[in-house]
Amino acid sequence: MWAAERSIQAQVSGGHRRPKRASVCGGFLRAFHADEKAQPLLKEVESITEKIKDSDREIEQIARKDYPETALLQQVGGVGPLIALTFVLTVDDKGRFQKSRDIGCYVGLRPRRSDSGQSQPQLRISKEGDPYLRTMLVQGAHYIISRRGPDTDLKRWGLHLAEHGGKRGKKKAVVAVARKLGILLHRLWVTGEVYEPLRNENLRMGRKKVA
Repeated sequence: MWAAERSIQAQVSGGHRRPKRASVCGGFLRAFHADEKAQPLLKEVESITEKIKDSDREIEQIARKDYPETALLQQVGGVGPLIALTFVLTVDDKGRFQKSRDIGCYVGLRPRRSDSGQSQPQLRISKEGDPYLRTMLVQGAHYIISRRGPDTDLKRWGLHLAEHGGKRGKKKAVVAVARKLGILLHRLWVTGEVYEPLRNENLRMGRKKVA
């Protein structure tokens, strides 16, 4: 232990101004003791992390070999093998919906209806349907509108909602983007088309050039 303390002292005294011995050594030694006590926990965390990585690889393999249609869904930034596989397995039959926008109702991401039967955006979502798929879509929506998410029509739309949605703008935007994401994934699955992240923006710019 004293050897460790002398080593720490040598490291911290390398500058022109030597810090006070008691404060510097005390801080380093407390960290050193903490590290020793944390070793079993750190090893357990590492073990869990490896198990998660193994599960991720297994899910990716299943999606690639048994459900190749998931590749169509993974064209969208923020949608990985887990979200794509969850979507395909939960919906089961891509032809069960006449319109892709019906997905919003299926996963409970559409606003509740008032007593008059009219859908009102200010009401909370119904939360009907499969809760795990809904959670996965919301998770994907969080990524899409985050700084890490690539620039897409969906991201721009979501950020606009968040900016102009008042106090709960961000939450409303996440739910709305999750609903749109579900619609987009179903359409890609049905049509098999190549995803264009900025399709609307490119169309807008094209119209400007023509004009």
